[in-house]
Amino acid sequence: MRKTALLILLVSNVSFADTILGVYAGVQSWVHDNSGDFSINDGIYDTGGEINQSSKNNLSIYLSVEHPIPFLPNIKLRQSHLEINRFHRQTGGCIALSPIPCLPTTSLDLSHLDATLYYEILDNWANLDLGLSLIYFNGDIDFERGQADNTYIKYDKLVPALYGKAMFELPITDLSASLTANVGNFSSNSVIDFEVAAQYKIGLGFNVEAGYRQQTIDFEDIAGSQTYSKSKGVFAALNFHF
Repeated sequence: MRKTALLILLVSNVSFADTILGVYAGVQSWVHDNSGDFSINDGIYDTGGEINQSSKNNLSIYLSVEHPIPFLPNIKLRQSHLEINRFHRQTGGCIALSPIPCLPTTSLDLSHLDATLYYEILDNWANLDLGLSLIYFNGDIDFERGQADNTYIKYDKLVPALYGKAMFELPITDLSASLTANVGNFSSNSVIDFEVAAQYKIGLGFNVEAGYRQQTIDFEDIAGSQTYSKSKGVFAALNFHF
């Protein structure tokens, strides 16, 4: 009898833990346009260009873990690929020590990792998560001036941000809507990343998602360069919860 009671208690505890311990993962395909501007001054060239890239497709993947331990935050990791490689002809002047033309085919990698610690404030038909993110940019700038003359810059940037996500489930349906945002400004570097989306549960822990995402990145100084980039467009995602 005692063994049976102990087994029932153990199973019920595991079942209870399963309802409050969750792992979430997903992949997002984001089709976006880019606008903004870019400049570099390395003592030889003082140049500027306008970012104008359309219909670029980049991927994001994420993993988050929610646990039942009081006072400890949940954790979410998200890797976003963001590469810009199309610029208008330069709008600024070109100061050179040689007759090399200043017509760059610059590529700019603004890919980044979001590490977020957050708490569930609400968890019913209305869900609210609040927390803090560290957004780590580890990319490069390849500024080609022509005739094998180019500048390659490797950089690391860490921007803290406020994180929030609100989700609303529609009663008696498998539909929900959400708003997610990361907003940070630190040491003359700022990031604003938000998305609005609708989700539909398709069963077995999967749901599909579609929405709009906009991300603005403003870096005052990356090794002698200045960058302002705005990426906006629609996305589709497949998410899994177990």
